[in-house]
Amino acid sequence: PIIKKDCAFIIDENINYNTIEKIIYENSSKLLKNVKLFDIFKSESLGEDKKSLAFELIYFDESRTLTEEEVEVEFWKAIESVKQKVNAELRGK
Repeated sequence: PIIKKDCAFIIDENINYNTIEKIIYENSSKLLKNVKLFDIFKSESLGEDKKSLAFELIYFDESRTLTEEEVEVEFWKAIESVKQKVNAELRGK
């Protein structure tokens, strides 16, 4: 079965979603099968020249059932990579 995780980042307006997607893939294992942008939100409440991008991350392995714990490790590794590389803020946390 697949495990889906959602996250949203507040980033500078000039950063493209492809940049975030690439960072997520580069800092994840083969368990991450898909990254999908599902929301772009812009508001003054986020800060000047900021936007929020929300992604769905899909994890699975064809040969076994994943544990929630191993997916959590993968997920947070990807989150931290995005935060560090583009000075992103995790929205809602």
